[in-house]
Amino acid sequence: MICDNSLLSPIQNDTNLPFSNSTIFQKSLELENVEGMENEITTFEKFLNVLHPKLVADYLKLALLFLKSSQTSLTLPNVSNLKTFFIKIVNNPNNLGCTMFDDTSKQIAMEINEILQYNKESYQFVYAYDNGNCSQKELVLKKKYFEGSSNLLERSSHDNQVSIAEDNVSKNQGGEERQGNLITSDFKHQWLTTTLSFIKNNKLSTLEYPEMPGACTDFIEYTINHCNNKHDIDLNLKPLYASIWEAMTIFKLKYDFLLKSNVRSSNTVQLTLEKIPKKQDSVNTNPEGNKDKSNKSAKRLKERQKMIKKKTAVMDAVPIDFVMDSLKRIVEFMEDQFSASIVFKNVTPKEWKFLMNVKAIVRNRHILITELSPAMNDLLKRIGAANINAFSLVLNENTFKNKKRNVTLEKIPKYITQTSPKNSPQLNRSISRCSPQERNAQPTFDESSPSDKLLKALTTSTKNDDCTSVSSMEIKSQSTSGVNETDLNSPSLKSRHTSIERSRR
Repeated sequence: MICDNSLLSPIQNDTNLPFSNSTIFQKSLELENVEGMENEITTFEKFLNVLHPKLVADYLKLALLFLKSSQTSLTLPNVSNLKTFFIKIVNNPNNLGCTMFDDTSKQIAMEINEILQYNKESYQFVYAYDNGNCSQKELVLKKKYFEGSSNLLERSSHDNQVSIAEDNVSKNQGGEERQGNLITSDFKHQWLTTTLSFIKNNKLSTLEYPEMPGACTDFIEYTINHCNNKHDIDLNLKPLYASIWEAMTIFKLKYDFLLKSNVRSSNTVQLTLEKIPKKQDSVNTNPEGNKDKSNKSAKRLKERQKMIKKKTAVMDAVPIDFVMDSLKRIVEFMEDQFSASIVFKNVTPKEWKFLMNVKAIVRNRHILITELSPAMNDLLKRIGAANINAFSLVLNENTFKNKKRNVTLEKIPKYITQTSPKNSPQLNRSISRCSPQERNAQPTFDESSPSDKLLKALTTSTKNDDCTSVSSMEIKSQSTSGVNETDLNSPSLKSRHTSIERSRR
């Protein structure tokens, strides 16, 4: 028993709590008021056998409303069974999971347990007798806040708003929640196994499910149509979901799956799953080719699953907060035109491995889309868009420092080289396709055109280089001889010639 003198004074006549307004609650208190029950009842299960299920639900609603409110204490009426109930709940919170509760009480107890778990670092749910005297008959429920807890008022207000919103949703979806309770783990395992066996059995063409409530048929229909969605599945049944997805992928090459629903009554629906063989023209025209195609598809699927497992293992090895923060920093860095690099300091080996695989994850984000959350897919998409547009992402790793290292991401601009004119490749191809005879053939010229005459003269001169050189030498020699013949008779040349002759002698 926990008694506390330092807690705030109890609340009297609270309009938010069902003391004076609920006549059902008052009547149930009067009917179940058994004096001395606290001493006679030893176990919580025996205590529940004495109480009416409606009364138990009202007790739990009272505790739930108090925990959702911003009040710190609540004074209970002087009723033995009421005090005994809360004493056993406060002393042993595990009693909230009692199997003897009906469906309504189980739902309320679950909400109470969630609130207590959420606020376990802020306050403790305790009880005390009024004025700290255990001989007093009035019991007080209290929220005993721990020293140093911050933002208690904001947190209590937030919890109250969230609880009110949950109450509104529960009122609108009360029927759906009652049907949702039917979808237990045993139910999922049974019908997932049955569906998988039917898909793999080539001898069966029709599977008729029994009549089920709408929520159960919705689960089966969603599983068949969205079996590759990994976000909404139970972790314990993940291998079974993966097997169904793999079997559906393989057998869809041979069959078309048709799911029919037949409404039997206002509350029940019967489902029928059929396997319809595909047309013979597209399946049996080339059995060996279809077999190879099926083997290739299975091989690609296996490689894809292997890659998905490898990439997700890299991401699962680091905290999700680091993954999201790193991707956000990279997005901001890639979208900032004035940033050339970014440094991740003192990252662990596993974090370093994740950063080194960022480019591969971005490239294969379309394959990993079912494994990642929508927010993470959006960040990868933005990184890919920035990377493709103008920059390449380069990772530079530094040496280890105390088993940690720094990783630098750099942006390198993508330069586009100037290409040759569009007609150049065609011209080169046309020249390369010509034969040697066609290349050496003389072109035809128009005699009337001056430009063609010049081209013809140049072509003729290039082909007769030897003759042209000889003729030019003859012309030069002739011109030189002509000069000698005309100018040697001059007096100056004669005198110069005479002096040369004398010197020789």
